[in-house]
Amino acid sequence: MMTYECFVMWSLKRGFEAVVGAQETESAVVSMRDHFATHAWYEYGSFERIWASIQQLMSSSLTPKGQLGIIYPVGDMVAAANVAGFSFEVPTAYDFGVHVIQRIKLLADFGRDLAEEHVPAIQKG
Repeated sequence: MMTYECFVMWSLKRGFEAVVGAQETESAVVSMRDHFATHAWYEYGSFERIWASIQQLMSSSLTPKGQLGIIYPVGDMVAAANVAGFSFEVPTAYDFGVHVIQRIKLLADFGRDLAEEHVPAIQKG
């Protein structure tokens, strides 16, 4: 579950980064992490290790690979969990992979929209 939470944060972060600077983006990431720590599955230390791996591996997950130019970010999510020291099997259901691909776009768009809506109001004070 923490791997999926980190995936959600990473996707939203992509949207924020399209609109605001590193400081505002980092503030949003900390807020999301704190929300997950209170309202979702969160284990101190484990979450942070998975988050570091997600940031490292997911950045290339949207680059088409192979002769067919396929993107399949679920593989990078699984690898991120494994690199962080957690056993996570590759989901075999094709629909989960499609879900993840669709969510990256939707969550990044949502993050961008949130940043566009809320950051100017915060900066005005």
